[in-house]
Amino acid sequence: MDERPASIEERNLSKAESLLKSAGLIMPPVPEELIARFRERSSWCFSTRLLSVSPYNIKQYVQEALSGRVQDSLILARAGHGVNTYAMHYFLVHGPLQLFLQISWGGANMDSRQTTAEVNKCFRLVERLLESVGEGLRSGRLRPADRLTVVASNVYGGFWLAPTENGPTQTAAARWDGSARDPKIVLIEAIRWLTQTHTSVRPVIRISKSQYISGLQCRKLLWWMVHEPESPELAVGEELQVIFERGRRVGELARTCVPGGVLVGLPHHEVTHRLAATAQAIADKAPVVYEASFLEDGIFVAVDILQRRRDGFVMAEVKSTLDVKNDHIPDVAVQAHVVRRAGLTVKSAEVMHLNRECRYPDLSNLFVRENVTSVIRSAVRAVPKQAGELVSMLAGPLPEVKTGPHCTTPHACPFIERCWPPLPAHHVSSLYGIRKAKAEEFVADGYNTLFDLPRKFAASPAARRQIHSVRTGEMIVERDLRGALASLTPPIAFLDFETVNPAIPVWPGCRPYAQVPVQFSCHVLKADGVEHHAWLAEGPDDPREQFARALIAACAGVNTVLAYNAPFERQCIDGLIEALPHVEDDLVALSSRIRDLLPIVRDHVYHPDFGGSFSIKKVLPALVPGLGYDDLKIQDGRSAAAAIETLLLGADALTAAQQRSLRRDLLRYCERDTLGMVRLYERLLKLAGMGR
Repeated sequence: MDERPASIEERNLSKAESLLKSAGLIMPPVPEELIARFRERSSWCFSTRLLSVSPYNIKQYVQEALSGRVQDSLILARAGHGVNTYAMHYFLVHGPLQLFLQISWGGANMDSRQTTAEVNKCFRLVERLLESVGEGLRSGRLRPADRLTVVASNVYGGFWLAPTENGPTQTAAARWDGSARDPKIVLIEAIRWLTQTHTSVRPVIRISKSQYISGLQCRKLLWWMVHEPESPELAVGEELQVIFERGRRVGELARTCVPGGVLVGLPHHEVTHRLAATAQAIADKAPVVYEASFLEDGIFVAVDILQRRRDGFVMAEVKSTLDVKNDHIPDVAVQAHVVRRAGLTVKSAEVMHLNRECRYPDLSNLFVRENVTSVIRSAVRAVPKQAGELVSMLAGPLPEVKTGPHCTTPHACPFIERCWPPLPAHHVSSLYGIRKAKAEEFVADGYNTLFDLPRKFAASPAARRQIHSVRTGEMIVERDLRGALASLTPPIAFLDFETVNPAIPVWPGCRPYAQVPVQFSCHVLKADGVEHHAWLAEGPDDPREQFARALIAACAGVNTVLAYNAPFERQCIDGLIEALPHVEDDLVALSSRIRDLLPIVRDHVYHPDFGGSFSIKKVLPALVPGLGYDDLKIQDGRSAAAAIETLLLGADALTAAQQRSLRRDLLRYCERDTLGMVRLYERLLKLAGMGR
């Protein structure tokens, strides 16, 4: 019976094996899944993929794999340049393994016997490595989604990166500096790691820079962040997402001020591969590295901008603030410590923040680079001790930490409700206008609620009214409410603004975080009823001209414009006057008619359900039952501001349906504010004996 003719794949494999055998080399493993694509590309070059550059440029292939852009593939080739710079290459990306083997071989002046023996030893180690990977997958020590990267080169050096931070060469792996040139050692270390019994080894705890900062604020906070990362308190809401997106845009723009750099753009959870990409960029003498990543003393940091100088590096932390803040100091300090521990010389450290003097469209001075090298010195010295204590703490049970000012400083703790028991109704801290220290003093003296305060306690009129209302359980209405309301001459327009304040200015004359009104709702109360006007900007174009003209038209013919916390609306109109001098007269006339409903309530009315606050969110449901904000998707000003910024400046990330839904929600929220004022005004009239 005739034998089946060999397939193209089998012929290619056989040719490669014969070629290697003729040179005294053994055939390295070729996974079955890759045989179908294994082809002879040129003399002494077999691969499952097309080659864009010579395999001798190993760094480019490693970087490509570390970025996650390579599918399973195999390259087996002799390549080099010149007469003596040749090497045998075996690059395998298969399952969780990324192996890059490069051994000097085939050069004119090389010792043929010695180099051939070296290649064969490495090929045999490769066989053991693949066997260990297979066993690791079967035993569960490796997962298909893991990535074990092994770079074994006696030309450029070697390292290996485990899927976790276990392994003795983790620090060395972050530096591709050519110091570890024996490929066999690198292969043996990787095999040893794979064959260890990892289930009995306690996992190494690593924390990020932000977690380290949180740990300085409260150790219990850090413990929960590390051990309960999926807790609902840590969920990223829409407001926080807008802040993150704002920071991302500021960071991207900051890089353009220090051009010519290499971005380590891998996902943050790809720690080991970020370390390798950073090490390669530094080894390649990149003038600037963005998001340069380092891991030392159990702390992972990503430096926004790492700029090379003749005698070291300058590191810059980009902040979307207008000044250097106190909490920026430990942030920069821990980065400086980790980068120095990684072996780099940090000559200076900077905070790169936004410049309040910048005005659009000239963004050339958007950033200020402020040197904080001397400011962070003491904080840098404290890092090793603090880091050790935090990492040790994380290896134990939940620590005991007393509540105190650190619960809200420098940032409000997301877990605060776990530590602070619910306060009793009408706690002394709810007293209108009370300072936090004074409330703590009252509690220490045994005065926990407003019922406990001494009868002759000195307080403001609004606070005394509150105490009396709470103790009697009745609403208090002052007699002169009638006079305050009588001063409001109809027709009355009830007005509310919503604004956007982008960190990066986008409209002429605007500075960072300039508040620009982009939405209003206006209910006009006339003798024959109420009419409603609403306006909300569309798209990223400057909305101020259209906003101003729509506002002037909506308030035409009214004698009083009533707002709640009116200084805000007046300030917005002042900004419009500065930007639109051609409508100044109309805007000034409108502003002069604005009155504030908030002090009318505060100075004349108190209901026990106000809870010490005169916010319309508290006042409205107490005085006009059934008319609150609970039925709305957007229920407060901060959520509205976040939604508007997304709608106007980040709409590319939304579908058309999402944009329509967001506009509808914003219009309903703003309308509720002014409708609420109308109903609140009508309620006040009744309380004063002036309404039906």
